[in-house]
Amino acid sequence: MYLRPRHAFERFLVQSKVSRADSSGRVTVEFKDNGFLFAAIDTLHPHEVEKWRALKHAVDVVLIQHGGEKSANIGDRLIGGARIFLIQHVEPTLGGWHLYYCQERHDL
Repeated sequence: MYLRPRHAFERFLVQSKVSRADSSGRVTVEFKDNGFLFAAIDTLHPHEVEKWRALKHAVDVVLIQHGGEKSANIGDRLIGGARIFLIQHVEPTLGGWHLYYCQERHDL
């Protein structure tokens, strides 16, 4: 993963996943707005996609946040324009850089 001139930092709405049991005991999932983050989107190399698939994670993009605190967690949803990403894995902080490995979703 390398930042290139084409990588523009975009604003993403962070929605945290909240699970609840209703009166019948059925678990429901809701997403609650939890602030914004600025990140650049980079696609993964096919070898990296296969590595994540072997680990049972459907990952196809990485969002790169520079500076600030980690703004999202596994299971959270990031919305940027018409694109929705579900966070599958978060890399530990690397010198002020936060890496969010995500799956782009069209059904959420």
